[in-house]
Amino acid sequence: QNAEVELTLPEIDRSLYHEKITDDKQGRWNGWIGDQEYNIQVKADEYIKKDLEGITLGAETVIELTKGAIIKGRVVDEKQQPVTGALVYFLDSEDLSPRNDLKILVTDSAGEFVMSGINPYKSPPYAETTPETYPVVACKEGYLPSSLEPINLNAKNIELRIRKSSQTLEGRVTSKENDSVRSLVEIQLQKLENSTKDIASAPFKIKKILETDDNGLFSFRN
Repeated sequence: QNAEVELTLPEIDRSLYHEKITDDKQGRWNGWIGDQEYNIQVKADEYIKKDLEGITLGAETVIELTKGAIIKGRVVDEKQQPVTGALVYFLDSEDLSPRNDLKILVTDSAGEFVMSGINPYKSPPYAETTPETYPVVACKEGYLPSSLEPINLNAKNIELRIRKSSQTLEGRVTSKENDSVRSLVEIQLQKLENSTKDIASAPFKIKKILETDDNGLFSFRN
């Protein structure tokens, strides 16, 4: 129920053709189709997303979905107090960008989050029973991002920690002669704890451009 079926055409840009259909209470869906092959994506709450390529649709095409696993956890600050409204991202393990197959979560008043419909296994070319590990990070403005927490579906009571930004970075830009220079200063977060990966694609990437004052001074606090 409430599955979303998206049809696209192989080798045809999605902007030129795509059709979205929602099924009824019996899981049935219908739409105008031609006698050609389609790429199909099916999504439904609590179920693992399914992608099919080069499928010829018939009068009674059946697509079977598998119920996914559930991950629960909460976000707390440095005093172990729950953080409301924190964004929880499930990341790609290679470039740390948000996974497009898993939605971004927002913690509730108890700092808790729930993700359902998760595939517990890696996608091809890995073996079908290779367990998937998900790097997870929590972010909120005014807080420093937590360390990356690689979790798997055996994890219980996941707890992500973020801490309020309490330190201020101050500096001064000068010339070789020690004269004050009015300029732009770019500040970037390079990495997180427990990770040496480049975070250029990560959702928690901090990049600020500040302008110094007439004395060449700047101040930064996340």
